[in-house]
Amino acid sequence: MSGTNEATTATTRLVVERLLVAMDDGDPQAIQACQSPDMQFWMPGSTKIHGHFNGRDAFDAMATDVFQYVSDGIKLTVDNLIVDGEYAVAQARGTATTTKGKAYNNTYCIVWRVQDELVTEMTEYHDTDLVRRVLLA
Repeated sequence: MSGTNEATTATTRLVVERLLVAMDDGDPQAIQACQSPDMQFWMPGSTKIHGHFNGRDAFDAMATDVFQYVSDGIKLTVDNLIVDGEYAVAQARGTATTTKGKAYNNTYCIVWRVQDELVTEMTEYHDTDLVRRVLLA
């Protein structure tokens, strides 16, 4: 690993860890401070909450839409965080209770790209069938 890649990896780790803390705290301003205004977010799937979202504002609108289905947000537990250069990947578990009182516990693989100390790209993979059966039911 070159010195430049080590520095980039360290910066990426710091940004993603700061973002994860902000998400855990439910702090929208701190979350936005980690994101590029033109961040690209992709959540593959075929429900009304899935798709490509262009820009931080579109990401915020999507998150607001998702959180209307849960009582107290989604508590994310990161089991593994792998960082190399501009990219970070997390294996994580989310726990929540839907507004209808059902347990919504999903697994995630989240990929971030960090450039100029901001998240510029994010992709979130999860069990879309669980989203359909439990979250959106």
